[in-house]
Amino acid sequence: MDRILANGTRQTGKAERVLQDEPGVYITLCSLPDGGNELRRVRFSRRHFTEEAAERWWAENGAKLCERHNIKSAE
Repeated sequence: MDRILANGTRQTGKAERVLQDEPGVYITLCSLPDGGNELRRVRFSRRHFTEEAAERWWAENGAKLCERHNIKSAE
């Protein structure tokens, strides 16, 4: 069962959490032992983004999002 914390973060049952990075952009993160995060999923609200707009947003902002949330790339 999911829990929603006071800061709006949703915790799922598998040590994953869903954050709203900005309006209409939701990311699912999993904590790594070294203190970083693994990006599990990015979801764009259809209310805020068309498919093309979501692709454009990710191309322009994906690297900044990863840096902002300490997301480690898969090696």
